[in-house]
Amino acid sequence: THQNAMRWYSFDPFTHIPRDKATVGALRQAAEGHDVSVQSRSHRVISPSEKLQGYRDRAQRAVAASR
Repeated sequence: THQNAMRWYSFDPFTHIPRDKATVGALRQAAEGHDVSVQSRSHRVISPSEKLQGYRDRAQRAVAASR
């Protein structure tokens, strides 16, 4: 399936990275020292009351826009 997509879009991933450096081990070694952990897009902690107020504000704007 991915090979069909590569052909369809005429994309050759090995023009960017040689095939011998595209193995799992080689890519993990290349990523060594980089932070590849999953992080939330917002590091700010939001309290439940802030979330509720944000929801209410969006709902009020949506109702006002529909009038």
